Amino acid sequence: MNRLLFATAALLSTVAVSSALANDYYGITVRTSTAKKGQRAVATVSVTPKGAYHINTEYPVRLVITAPAGITVEKAQQTKDDAKAFNEHELDFDVAFVSDASGTRSFSGDLRFGVNTDTNSRPSDEKVVFNVEVK
Repeated sequence: MNRLLFATAALLSTVAVSSALANDYYGITVRTSTAKKGQRAVATVSVTPKGAYHINTEYPVRLVITAPAGITVEKAQQTKDDAKAFNEHELDFDVAFVSDASGTRSFSGDLRFGVNTDTNSRPSDEKVVFNVEVK
């Protein structure tokens, strides 16, 4: 179940919420904050279940980020132990990075997780793509 998530955010002085991938089972968003050359910045990749669905906390969640040249990511591969939030209601991964150049920087990644109801299981492997404007 691969889908492409384009989350493009113009980074201003406040947190911006990007466009999102959504279906009947869950939504995925990428939130970013101001990014400045040579300074630590964070993008948050979030999964929110919908309706009767909840995050499957037994499923082996993983986020693997591929950063462009000139970007140092603190932890390119993250699992449940690295998640900022991991419970039945939300799954959030913080992607902390430092850019050595200004301009639009494009990140991509693979996000693996599962959502369930009492009778349905929906494992997912989604492509995540987002841009960060570094000043």
